[in-house]
Amino acid sequence: FAAVLSPAGVTTAAPLQRGQPWEGAIAGGLGIGLLGGALNGLIVTRTGINPLIATIATQFLMRGVAFLISAGFPIPMHEPLVTALGAGNFFGIPVPALITVLAFLVVGFLLNYTRFGIHAYAIGGSPGGSMARLAGVPVLRRKLRVVMLRGLFAWVGRLGLRVVGALARRAQSPARVRRRAA
Repeated sequence: FAAVLSPAGVTTAAPLQRGQPWEGAIAGGLGIGLLGGALNGLIVTRTGINPLIATIATQFLMRGVAFLISAGFPIPMHEPLVTALGAGNFFGIPVPALITVLAFLVVGFLLNYTRFGIHAYAIGGSPGGSMARLAGVPVLRRKLRVVMLRGLFAWVGRLGLRVVGALARRAQSPARVRRRAA
C-alpha cells in the first residue's frame, strides 16, 4: 500500500497541472496503482520475499520515481471533479465515504461470490497457501492479483488523502487565519 501512494498521487496530479483531461490523470493513477501492485506481487510470488519487506523495498523505489516526476515539489491539483472526489458531498454524504462504501461492496462481492474470492480465502487460510495448492488453486497467480488489487485501492486512498491534505493547507493559509482573527 505505502509503496504506491507517492507515485500514484504524482501521476494523477502532474497531468492535471499541465491542463490534461482528468480522465487521463485518473487512468494514469490507476495504472500506476496496478503496476506498483504488480511489481510488489511479482517480487513476493517469484522470490518468496516477505510481503512487508518487499513493500518497504519498493516504497523507496516508487518514492524515487515520484521525486523525479515532481522534482521534489508538491504538485497542486485544481481540477474541480478530482477535488470533489476527495472533498465533495453527494446529498450531504461525503464523497470519500461513498467511495469507501463502494470499495467495500466491490471487494465484498469479489471475496464472497467469485472464484477469485474463494481462492483468496483458501490461500490466506493455510500457511503459504499449501492447502489451496493441493486443492488445485493457482496460488502464485492469485497472490499476484490480490496484491495488484491492493495497489489499485492504494491509489483510491491516496486520492482522498491528497485532496483532504490540500484542503486542510488551504484552510490554514495565513490570509484565512488573519481574517478569522479579525
